[in-house]
Amino acid sequence: MEAAYHSLAKYYTDVLQGRPNAEVPNGSSTNERLLIRTLVKLLEQREELGAFDHILQAGIVIGNEQVDSFPKLYRIAFKRLLDSVRIWRKNSTRGYLNNPVADVGRGIEESKRN
Repeated sequence: MEAAYHSLAKYYTDVLQGRPNAEVPNGSSTNERLLIRTLVKLLEQREELGAFDHILQAGIVIGNEQVDSFPKLYRIAFKRLLDSVRIWRKNSTRGYLNNPVADVGRGIEESKRN
């Protein structure tokens, strides 16, 4: 997951910088390739449906960056996700996805007891 987010953040950075050789990353494993292809396809579909238009039209600023294009929105999002994955990897023995899932499970169990 971390490698896929990193590859996609770099790809959208290349797109924003107008690099002519910017290509959707392939990934180094089957799972990484599948994740990258799925995320790119979902983003393209959502873009075609206009699902993110309101974000671009609202003049939203994230950090010091105005979100004025899809590639910029995606680069910001993947960098944030990458930071999140790294934090969970460094601070949790249970992993990126397991920790939040376990926390939700504990919350459900506690609410059943109360």
